[in-house]
Amino acid sequence: MKTLLKIRAIFISIYKNNEVLTNMLLKFILTFISIFSIDSVTNISSTMLVLIIAVSFSLVSIILSVDIILICLMMLILFIISKAGLVLTSIVGAIFIMSYVLYIRLFSKEVILIFFTMLLIPSGAVYLVPLVGALFFGFGASGAIAVGYVFYNIFIQLNTLMSQDLSAFTVPNIYLIVSTFLENTIYNEKMLVSIAILTIVFLVVYLIRILSIAYAPYVAIFFGSIINIFGFLLAQMLINLDLNIIVIVSATISCALIAFFVSFMSRVLDYTKTQVVQFEDETNYYFVKVIPKIETSSKANQLQQAYMPLQMDINNTNKEL
Repeated sequence: MKTLLKIRAIFISIYKNNEVLTNMLLKFILTFISIFSIDSVTNISSTMLVLIIAVSFSLVSIILSVDIILICLMMLILFIISKAGLVLTSIVGAIFIMSYVLYIRLFSKEVILIFFTMLLIPSGAVYLVPLVGALFFGFGASGAIAVGYVFYNIFIQLNTLMSQDLSAFTVPNIYLIVSTFLENTIYNEKMLVSIAILTIVFLVVYLIRILSIAYAPYVAIFFGSIINIFGFLLAQMLINLDLNIIVIVSATISCALIAFFVSFMSRVLDYTKTQVVQFEDETNYYFVKVIPKIETSSKANQLQQAYMPLQMDINNTNKEL
């Protein structure tokens, strides 16, 4: 166990010493992957041009905050779909503005969970978002899951809508776009159930994590994983959704293991083990917090006899005197 604690301390020390570079690299990777995901749906241009755009935009993103990066990507999407007509651009732009006003501007730090939600949905690893996100963010971060799902389900419909002739500003075109978005968001039972279950998982993990109990983060991840599995199992039984329970269980277990690892590596000490000693005298109250160390070691002190010849000369001089 001490070996694991030492390894963890080394990794945390490396991260703290290179925190700025690590965060910049993370933003570069997120932006790079996001642009290629946008290209996979909208077909921006040739692969070489997309690569140049992705690298250039990603380099700029390393000095930007995550919420500004998301806003820039929104503007990029609007610019790309503008060739499909004013109707589609206006409706998507209205959705982006509404999302910014209602959530993004209020929870700018939690925007990174929107990125992870959108990127992890296709791989089935989206269960990692509530299990890990609740360990580092507060109650408001649960809304990032809903925003990420809405953005993803709108995003995957853009290719179909852009392939149709919707340039004319007519009622049928507006109805087609709005109905397509509504069918894949508000009227999409699978998406609504997923948002509800993952939000509950997030809240459970968060509420257990903030408790003053031993190993609270690990207990929170365990119960969150159980609720995630039983939540989707109950949805399959009651609503009869097209869900693969075996895949959900295996993905949840894998995400839980990753969450355990992240929780372990992100904490230097288990501060739930701290003890507060309180006592008083005639004039003061005293509060002493006792925190256990990972390892205590004592090094033997060696006495160097570098000045022994000088000491001997002094003794000889004294004898002569």
